[in-house]
Amino acid sequence: MNPLVMLGGIVAIFVIFFVAFLLWRYLNLWIQSITTRAEIGLFELFFMSLRKVRPDIILKAKIMAIKAGLPVETGPLEALYLAGGNVERVVLALIAANKAGIKLTFDHAQAIDLAGRDVVDA
Repeated sequence: MNPLVMLGGIVAIFVIFFVAFLLWRYLNLWIQSITTRAEIGLFELFFMSLRKVRPDIILKAKIMAIKAGLPVETGPLEALYLAGGNVERVVLALIAANKAGIKLTFDHAQAIDLAGRDVVDA
């Protein structure tokens, strides 16, 4: 048997197992992302896990923000998570401030949360 054909077969099997793993682990989150227009891709969910970020928390926070009509990007949510902040509480504070007509930016809410204060009460 030709060694190149064997190598190609091994690579193909590896790719198939990798894609199957991604679908098995992240398919539910990816479908939620598509149906809610959160626009977080399958590979982005995978790379969040590699960066030690829980994709389910980021996706839930982004869905809450989108449903409330707030433009929130995924990157700052990940950064807040990695800094030890409470992502859901910050998004809830942004939603509450928006409904109350209070001007609160993501950076300000993030700073309040990272300072150890309850951002929703503040």
